[in-house]
Amino acid sequence: MAGLRGGCSRVGLRGRPGRATVLLLLLVGAALAVAACGTDQDQGPEVTPSPPPEQTATVEAVTPNPQIQDVDFSQVPAVEDLLAASGSRLAPDQIIFADLTGDGVDEAVVPISTGGSAGNFAYAVFGYQEGDLEELLVAKPEAGRVTVSVEDGVLVETQPIYAPEDPFCCPSQLHHIYYRWDGGELVVDYEITEKVPSAKP
Repeated sequence: MAGLRGGCSRVGLRGRPGRATVLLLLLVGAALAVAACGTDQDQGPEVTPSPPPEQTATVEAVTPNPQIQDVDFSQVPAVEDLLAASGSRLAPDQIIFADLTGDGVDEAVVPISTGGSAGNFAYAVFGYQEGDLEELLVAKPEAGRVTVSVEDGVLVETQPIYAPEDPFCCPSQLHHIYYRWDGGELVVDYEITEKVPSAKP
């Protein structure tokens, strides 16, 4: 019986884990738990994406129109055609520069002269539109002897009206045509006819 108790005692001692083993298992378990918690929580600081840089609007350089006073109108095709068709001449000193379109920039009213007592038989109006010299109006009245003027930014064309006995120099009436800018072209606004005060009754 003593041998049997001794044998059971040895088996029982051999099957129970020692204190060192238990302590080691506890330490390993605690280390694994800490590692697991650290993995879940320690994700590093959150990264906030930076907003895209603000785009600066590009401002296109605006090239100012050339000075219309510097234009040689004898080289402008529309004027060349009028001169060639009639044998007339350009009178640079009679060119009128005035703002007819209301944009603060002058246009040019170019009379075409016969070079004699008949005066001007035609005229043309030019202005810069988006950087290009444009023909805004060309007038060639049948009666001839047309004159042009500008009144408060309004183009006024004046034509003579002759009675049967009127001398060439002195018409009995004058017909005035007033042009206005409608945003795209010069159009007739209104017309009036008046008697010349010095004309014979």
